[in-house]
Amino acid sequence: MKRLDHTSVSPHAYVLPSVVSKLRPNAIHVLAFVFLGCGLVGASTVICQTTSGIGTTGGLLISARPTASGVNPTSLRTAVAVLTKRFAAMGIKSPRVEVRNVSAIIIELPAFNDAAAARRTVEQPGSLSFRIVPELDHQNGWRTQPEIKGGKPTGFEQIVSVDGKPVTASLLKQRVFSKSPAVSSDQFLPNSRTEVGPRGTVIHFEIKDSAKRAFEDITRARINKSLAIFLDDKLIAAPNVNDAIPGRGVIEGRFTHEQAVAMSEMLNSGPLPVELKVTSVHVIHGRGKT
Repeated sequence: MKRLDHTSVSPHAYVLPSVVSKLRPNAIHVLAFVFLGCGLVGASTVICQTTSGIGTTGGLLISARPTASGVNPTSLRTAVAVLTKRFAAMGIKSPRVEVRNVSAIIIELPAFNDAAAARRTVEQPGSLSFRIVPELDHQNGWRTQPEIKGGKPTGFEQIVSVDGKPVTASLLKQRVFSKSPAVSSDQFLPNSRTEVGPRGTVIHFEIKDSAKRAFEDITRARINKSLAIFLDDKLIAAPNVNDAIPGRGVIEGRFTHEQAVAMSEMLNSGPLPVELKVTSVHVIHGRGKT
């Protein structure tokens, strides 16, 4: 089994800010048909009794919308399928995801109350890609370092120039993201898994048959050079390739077990075809709960 050795992946790559949104007055009317009663707790969390599918167990009721207008129905149906797979992989029993009112996506998560994890799952595009970044191969070129915000590592890597300043998003878009990736999310088989080893959790991946030969050729040309791994536009790591990879490999590094599981799940579910924004999160109290 060939390996990609990460050299500088730090923890908490998937930590995002609090997500419970304020209930807008018009949202009360839209969702009133499922509520028996709602109460505002504090300034942002709504706790409700419901007669919907999560009325017995309790859980979360989430609304989301595409950030762009005019999204076609096929993309929305694909988004529903991707989100359903993601939530099922998180161990949520019978998650319900559906399109309502043309472009609104309504999500019911029975017996699940982690609003931050739910929002992260909905809003993360989830496109994992391997990219060639020649600037990282030169001694006097770009380099990577742990990304620090608020005095704490975010879990992602930051690309900096020779003067130590972060490479701007516009320059990354021009030099990196304007080019096709060596491997994109749709070229991975949905059979990724994680495994706990002596050096931490590793991620197993396999390339589809149609792309295996090209990937082997790319990695052969990159031996002793870096192959950058991105989650959307954030750098996870830029490990050196030890040997040609014929289509199946293992990514290992210093990421946490939770990070590894999240990346593996995104490889299996695929990326969202549209960018989504959570518009409301409601905490549902099941019947009989106080």
